[in-house]
Amino acid sequence: MWDILITQLYVGRLTGIFEVKSDKRKERYTGQVTEISPSKITIKTADKYQLLQVADILGISLMEELTDE
Repeated sequence: MWDILITQLYVGRLTGIFEVKSDKRKERYTGQVTEISPSKITIKTADKYQLLQVADILGISLMEELTDE
């Protein structure tokens, strides 16, 4: 379900916001996709690498980069 968006984030080296189910609660991670496989992805957050199971992803959104013009 998320394959195309995950691939776009990976190829474009874009930052995503990932909402993931963990036990009985939701967690949110912000980072860049560094590794992809059919069942899991690794994202680099500000302070660590986080392994996410694709089946546990509830939502993905693109983090808009703010630039000074």
